[in-house]
Amino acid sequence: MKDKYLIRATRWWLATVCWLSLTLAAQAQSTQPPSIKWQRVVEASGTSGPVNGRPVVTKTNEGGYAVLTGDKRLLYLTSSGDIVVDRAILPVNSGGDAGSTSTVGIVAATDGGVIISLQDTRGSWLQKRNVNGDVTWEYPLWSNQDGYQYSIGTILNSVDGGFVMFANYQDNKSTVTKAYVVANKFTSSGAVEWSRIIDYPGAASTRVAQATRTNGSSNGGYMLAGSTYANYDGNTFFRGWTARLDE
Repeated sequence: MKDKYLIRATRWWLATVCWLSLTLAAQAQSTQPPSIKWQRVVEASGTSGPVNGRPVVTKTNEGGYAVLTGDKRLLYLTSSGDIVVDRAILPVNSGGDAGSTSTVGIVAATDGGVIISLQDTRGSWLQKRNVNGDVTWEYPLWSNQDGYQYSIGTILNSVDGGFVMFANYQDNKSTVTKAYVVANKFTSSGAVEWSRIIDYPGAASTRVAQATRTNGSSNGGYMLAGSTYANYDGNTFFRGWTARLDE
C-alpha cells in the first residue's frame, strides 16, 4: 500500500509540475513585448522650413493615421505606414514668413480629414484639412496685436461631431499676471458655439497642460490637468490642478 501511495503521489507531483510549466510558458508568451510592425522617417530635409513644432499623431476615421510634423507638414498614412498625402503647412492666409509658423495639435474630423492648430508671429489659428490635405476653413483664435497671449493646448472631439479646444489665455493690457484656461466649442464646420473661462477660485493664474475625454459617461465630458498659482495658508504657491467638466 505504501508503494502504491508513493507512485500515486509521484504521478500527482509530476502532473502538477507539468501543469505549472505549461501555465508559466503560456504567460511568458502572452507578456512578450509587441513587435515593431514598421518605422518611417516623416520629417523632410527642410522643404517646409525649420523644425520648430512638436510632432503629433491622430487616428483618422478612414482607418489610417494623420501626422503633423515638426517641420510643418501634414502627412496621411495608411495603417501599414504608407504615406499617401504629404502637404506643407503654409502661413495662415498666405501672409508673413513661413518660418514663423509653428504646428501645435491635431485631432481627427468626422469626414476623414483633420483639425490642426497653429501659431505664428501674429496669433493663434485653427485649420480644417480634408482627406487630400487641402484647407477647407480657417479660424483666427487670437491676434497678438490685441495685447493678449493665447497658448493652444489640447483639441478633442465632442460627442456631437464637433470639437473642443482648451488653451491658456492672458490679458497683457489689464492684468498681466492673471492667466485663465479657456474652452472653446466648435461645430464640425468651424462655427463657435460657446466659449468658457475656467479659473480656480481665488487663484492668480490657472493653466492647462493636458486634457482628455472621460469614459463611461453617457453625457460625455472632459478631464483637465495643469497648474494654479493660488494662496494656501497665507502663502502663494504653484500647485498641480485638475478639473472635471461635463460635455
